[in-house]
Amino acid sequence: MEEEHRELLRSNRVYLTDNLDPSTFSNLLLQEKLLSDNEFELMEAEKTTKHKAEFLLGKLTRKGPDAFGKFLDVLRKTSGQEYIAEHIAKQLEQCDADAAQNGDSSESEDYDASKLTDQYQMKSNPRGRALIINNKHFTNGLRVRTGTNVDADSLEGLFKWLSFKVERLNDRKSHQMQKDLLDFAKADHSKYDCVIVAILSHGENGQIYGTDAKLINVSDLVGYFKDCESLAGKPKLFFLQACRGGIMDDGVNVPDGFDDPDISSATIDSYIANALCGDETDAKLSTLPSDADFLLSYATTPGYVSWRNQARGSWYIDALTQVLYKYADKEHLVDMLVKVNEKVATEFQSSTGAKKQIPAPVVMLTKKLYFKRK
Repeated sequence: MEEEHRELLRSNRVYLTDNLDPSTFSNLLLQEKLLSDNEFELMEAEKTTKHKAEFLLGKLTRKGPDAFGKFLDVLRKTSGQEYIAEHIAKQLEQCDADAAQNGDSSESEDYDASKLTDQYQMKSNPRGRALIINNKHFTNGLRVRTGTNVDADSLEGLFKWLSFKVERLNDRKSHQMQKDLLDFAKADHSKYDCVIVAILSHGENGQIYGTDAKLINVSDLVGYFKDCESLAGKPKLFFLQACRGGIMDDGVNVPDGFDDPDISSATIDSYIANALCGDETDAKLSTLPSDADFLLSYATTPGYVSWRNQARGSWYIDALTQVLYKYADKEHLVDMLVKVNEKVATEFQSSTGAKKQIPAPVVMLTKKLYFKRK
């Protein structure tokens, strides 16, 4: 979806959530492929019409460039919802008129990043390869990671939008994950400018679980990429959605109105007992690779729990995708991750115990990274 359209939906969020009734055009949403089957079921599971509308808007802003027009067409075809389409269409016309009057400066602001020594080259098409490992079902007492498919869907859509070639693997045992990452690192990346790895799983501080409940050191997985000649001097990005321990952040000022995380149905003690089954002191942050051009974006700080909502996915991935969709054409990655930190810290909290969370990027990049699209 174009940023202009995405911003229009955001600025009208209150109006839309108060007036939209997705149940009246649910079949059209599937017919136009504005929601996947899984997303449709999650929307229908929402308890109120307003919650359904909020869910729908959140998904629409992450869809492709045709989503906005299709959404307006769906509203125009639905009795009792036509006026909403006209309301939004009139605002879009006004935005276009204002842009024409003021002049569009986007062309003058464009530039060739490869000519600037402080920026990574990001000109290849595709930009690079992206691997998503999505672990949902575990053995040996580890909880099912309900909501992780929402995260995986969101990341897959985001990476494709950023012009990456995406591969997704589900429910990988520890030895399979190691082989997956080793094979991915050994592949020929010479015609690409970047590589991305996203791992969604249970974890501890410095370690990630395979679905067989065996731990793997993050430093080992990242280390596979250190000696890859075709990635030398290129950014290697890792996005890690996993707990890093069992501590829960009590926060300070506690606002109301946030969604429950996926552990809300269980007690805190039983969650820790199910999610952690090793000594978190076994893995040290000092074992992380010190080589240049790496970025490890952790969902949470060392020792702390990372929260996930059953319907909307994890707080971190939700915030990450929203921020990158909005700013990827404007700001470099590190600045965007600061915005992700702010969003998770200020806009999310658990309904059980009002717990908080803050992501923790580890930056070893040597230049600015702009996801500038052609």
